[in-house]
Formats: sequence, structure tokens, C-alpha cells
Amino acid sequence: MQSEDMNVISVKELTLQPNPAKNITYLSFHADKQYAYTLQLFDITGKLLLQKNAVAQTGINNVPINVEQFANGLYFVALKNDKGEIKTVKLIKE
Repeated sequence: MQSEDMNVISVKELTLQPNPAKNITYLSFHADKQYAYTLQLFDITGKLLLQKNAVAQTGINNVPINVEQFANGLYFVALKNDKGEIKTVKLIKE
């Protein structure tokens, strides 16, 4: 990968399923090329509850997120790529 390559998160492809979730939800997104990313789960107050670092593969990526241990309520899942671009989606835990 060359430094001038753009690694953009495809916003229209970023989804959580199932949502609402009871145990496991999957963050699905499309990557135009391979890049490092950080996935973060925040509660409604902004407290960081979970963080995963991984590498997106070209094409569709499905990342499991275990939310079983968290209380029912509203959460935010943020995906940050290696260029610092962030996309956030809401997650309802039931």
C-alpha cells in the first residue's frame, strides 16, 4: 500500500446487524482496499467500553461485536481507519 492511497470508509455500506442486538451484532462495511482500523464501542455518556484493532480486507468485512455483558440501552459503534476518518453508527442493546 502506498502512502498516497486514499483509504475511505464507505459510509453507505456501514451497518450493524442485528440491531437491536441481544448477544452478538455484526458490523459490516465495504473496504476498497486493505487498511488498518480501530473499532470502538461507547455508551451514551461517551465512555469507551470496548476497542478492537484489526485489518480490513478488500471487499465486505463482517466484524462480530459481543454486547452480551452490557446493560440494555443505546450505544455508539465507531469505526476509524488508518487515515483518522471516523464513522459512527447507533446500536441498541436489548
